[in-house]
Amino acid sequence: MLNISSSIKSFARLHPKNKILILSLLAFTFLLGFLLPVIVSRTAFSPTSSLEQTSPSPTPIPATVKLHSSKSQFKVGESFSLDIILNSNNQPVEAADFVLNYDPIYLKATQIVTGNYFGQFPTKKIDKDFIKISAVAAYKGNKIIIPQGEGVVATLTFVPLKKTTTTIISFDTAQTIVASGGQNITGLLSPLSISVD
Repeated sequence: MLNISSSIKSFARLHPKNKILILSLLAFTFLLGFLLPVIVSRTAFSPTSSLEQTSPSPTPIPATVKLHSSKSQFKVGESFSLDIILNSNNQPVEAADFVLNYDPIYLKATQIVTGNYFGQFPTKKIDKDFIKISAVAAYKGNKIIIPQGEGVVATLTFVPLKKTTTTIISFDTAQTIVASGGQNITGLLSPLSISVD
């Protein structure tokens, strides 16, 4: 244990120059211990710090998916096609699932033709009242081709079965997913409303 009285006596016996040196070192150490945290905190949050000088990555814009057809009015039995168009804006898309619902009383889905956006389609399924398409980036040689921007995912063919003023082909919002960097970037999903004469 430190004996303060003996330390004071030892200090008193020192030469005056040694006393000044020890007191200067103690004062410097105290001052450094007080000022160092202040200097470090100001440097870390200063406008010229290296953290703020790095250029920010572009703000992600949610992907939009829409259904497009050349017209919206058809006759019973008149086959028509529509495109699923994906626009991922500034984000690459590794994979996506598209689930579309339609009313089987008025429409029958007959065909799925893959588009130019994705390279591979593990799932292309037509059911009584829905369509499911799963798509992933392409593998060419040893390279992965990850799409970005706007393109046609697939072209779907339907046959109208019964007259109606309005029937809607829409995306299932819970199951339609556009994946970029492990996150769902799906934004606006635009349906298609048609009439059948």
